[in-house]
Amino acid sequence: MDAPLNSIKTKAILKAFSRALRREAHILMQYPDLFWQQQFNRLQWEGDEVKQVVALELEKRSTPGAKPWAHTHTPFSESESLQQTLVGHTAEVTRCAVSSDGNWIVSASQDKTLKIWDLSTGRDLHTLKGHTGMLGYVYSCTVSPDSKWIISAGEDGALKTWDSASGKELRSISSYARGAAISPDGTWFVSANSPVIKLWDTATGKELRVLSGHTALVKACAVSPTGRLICSASNDKALKIWDAATGKELHTLTDHGGIVNDCAFSPEGTRIVSASGDTTLKIWDAVSGTELLTLSGHTGGVNSCAVSPDGKWIVSASEDHTLRVWDATSGREMCTLTGHASFVKGCAVSPDGIWIVSASSDKSLRLWNIADALAGGEHTRQQPAMQKVTGWVGACAVSPNGAWFVSAGWQQPLRVWDVKSGRLLRDLQDPGLEVRGCAVSPDGSRIATAGSDYLVRVWDAFSGTQLLGFNGHAKEVTGCAFSPNGARIISVSWDQTLRILEASSCRELLSIPVRGGANSCAFSPKGDWIVTAGCDKTLRIWDATNGQELRTLSGHTDEVKRCVVSIDGTRILSAGRDRTLRLWDAATGSELLTFSGHNGGVMDCAISLDGRWVISASQDKTLRAWDAVTGQELLSIPLPGGLHCVALHPSQPLAACGDSGGGFHLVEMVGIESFMQSRIRRESEPPALKLQPEEKKKWQFWKK
Repeated sequence: MDAPLNSIKTKAILKAFSRALRREAHILMQYPDLFWQQQFNRLQWEGDEVKQVVALELEKRSTPGAKPWAHTHTPFSESESLQQTLVGHTAEVTRCAVSSDGNWIVSASQDKTLKIWDLSTGRDLHTLKGHTGMLGYVYSCTVSPDSKWIISAGEDGALKTWDSASGKELRSISSYARGAAISPDGTWFVSANSPVIKLWDTATGKELRVLSGHTALVKACAVSPTGRLICSASNDKALKIWDAATGKELHTLTDHGGIVNDCAFSPEGTRIVSASGDTTLKIWDAVSGTELLTLSGHTGGVNSCAVSPDGKWIVSASEDHTLRVWDATSGREMCTLTGHASFVKGCAVSPDGIWIVSASSDKSLRLWNIADALAGGEHTRQQPAMQKVTGWVGACAVSPNGAWFVSAGWQQPLRVWDVKSGRLLRDLQDPGLEVRGCAVSPDGSRIATAGSDYLVRVWDAFSGTQLLGFNGHAKEVTGCAFSPNGARIISVSWDQTLRILEASSCRELLSIPVRGGANSCAFSPKGDWIVTAGCDKTLRIWDATNGQELRTLSGHTDEVKRCVVSIDGTRILSAGRDRTLRLWDAATGSELLTFSGHNGGVMDCAISLDGRWVISASQDKTLRAWDAVTGQELLSIPLPGGLHCVALHPSQPLAACGDSGGGFHLVEMVGIESFMQSRIRRESEPPALKLQPEEKKKWQFWKK
């Protein structure tokens, strides 16, 4: 770095490194060995000055034989104001709240716990355990005005209070509630029950009053800053405003078209904000109950809302994976915050109005610097073409010539992507409900899809026109494949059948019973046998002509999600929910190797063209490559969401994978081929000479 340390250029470079490190902190805590890889994959999208700094190290790591690493060709879709990600929960994070002094955050989760986090460092201070029950979900968390205690509401029918300093449970009240709100003086609190609201004495835990009027589950409640009013939000699509002193119902607000998930008072208490499953927020006059504004822009239900301390803006959390910030006076959308890989369930604002905290189904909390976003105008770094969309990418495949990938999933069209540029080439017609599997014909002209609507469809890969369809399955179709010559299509379904179809007409040629059903299928390179990945934990090999079962491959301890065949037909690779990959001898059915290391179900897999290495995509959010001979892990890359599918380029170490957050990623396995070649050379070399001291002297003499 030639510029002085105090120069504008140097400061900009250091800021970029600091930002990248902060955003990757949660990954590096879990995978410290990936420091270089993760930093590069963020810094590569910065300016030329930053690229020059990392160029030297990049050159070192790209030399033949160097340890392989994963290079993303597509940046993550996230807002510039994203500061930090907090991980530690093992299930959906349902709600979050900030202490009144702004020093810590509390989160509630479906993993039966609450966690208290240090806001400045992101460190997990306490884990609050005590909720039980079959599921044990913790629905909500609320902080007392003095920040000394916390209330949580759980699926186990308990309202619990906790000491925020120690994390110890103080009291448990038997009452099935979905949320709670505390009076400004902390002497009483209100809980959202079904279908009533209850008031409680904080000191004794005694029930003070029951407010009746809703006709369905009450999802949330709020207390006005003066403590005089209570607002409740319900599944009956209504909000109600109550007199806190008498329990009298003052107003019923019924203009939402869906369930009302949350409500909040403005700081002065004159307005109420509501968040609804109808994708909108509304602002109401708290005194008259009159609707003032409707805030539209979300494309999914709105789960939560909060008002800034100065009352000037509102933040909302939605099923569309985003948070949005709105002008509280005009209703104008000020910015959209992207970065979560799944539904955003909760949001809260720090007392100084600088930070927004969000809670998500992706098991994380995220911190956003809203002051920067509003001051400078929010910028979201989108993938150049691979824009993130709602839903998940559950299936992908590559064209035989490697020019394009195809992706599909839930709430997504069938999409075709250019490999070189990552550009979206075309959206094909929406293939129905959810695509569980897809395949490209050997000539690259057609795409077959397996749908949750029980249909197999065949599409023109260039025009997007549906050419053919097969409706013979009685349940969801989970996988499909073309035969090597393109004359046949096979499909598997949860209806416990494997079907062989004529590709030119989709006429059924053969129906084969598959006990337990199957998740995917593949042809052998010659097309003479078929392998299926079973829901019953087995793989089965079938004669492709008469449907006879040839052998059963047993070893997985949970359902098998995917199966692929090596290009020479000698091996089968399978991916299982038991968190393993397994390699099998296709001729004998014997298990050759187990690849272990994933922390979640393995959903898809692929074998390299030379068969020396394999890749896996897992719900643990990682894509990994493995040595196909030793089972050693060669590289790993964490991605934003749990992975559902992967496809490997036919001639390059390039993979496409889709995640649960709607992201579609291109990942290059840099150096993997040269590394494997150098390993083979090393293993084929004779062992090094073990020279005695006198012999070493002679050897050194001859070297001279």
